[in-house]
Amino acid sequence: MSAIARLLGVSVTSIQANTNYPQYRVRTGSLVSNAAIRTYLTHYSLMSSKRCDFNDWCTVQDYLARGTQMSNKEHILMIKARMNSKRTEFNWDHLS
Repeated sequence: MSAIARLLGVSVTSIQANTNYPQYRVRTGSLVSNAAIRTYLTHYSLMSSKRCDFNDWCTVQDYLARGTQMSNKEHILMIKARMNSKRTEFNWDHLS
């Protein structure tokens, strides 16, 4: 996790450290670190349903990079509403 955090220029934070199964988080927070993780995940593709979330995340990142997030606010809210456990539509084309 530390190597990933260094690559992204961020830090590792503890979510639950005092358990039998500690959990940690690496969170990007800038266009630069988001671009780095996007490049990495484009090259080393996610093979699960998280790929669908990644594709949606890329759409939002494109809006941010172009400065059009405010004019696309409704679309961003729709994307957010269907991510993670709320996703009901899946596309598995990346597995073929």
